[in-house]
Amino acid sequence: MENPWQIFLSAEQMNSVLLEQRLQPVEYVCQRDAIDSATWERTDSLPPFDLSVPARASVPAR
Repeated sequence: MENPWQIFLSAEQMNSVLLEQRLQPVEYVCQRDAIDSATWERTDSLPPFDLSVPARASVPAR
């Protein structure tokens, strides 16, 4: 895998990575949903981007 600070994965791609590492995907959160929606209301030239997908996963019993 590439350096995790240099790649941007979709939820589907993250799902594959987690499953390859024997982790069970639980939840994906869009950055837009991670903070109060008023924070995204901007008047400058820096709109929100969906560059990353925070994920939560569990370790299955072995």
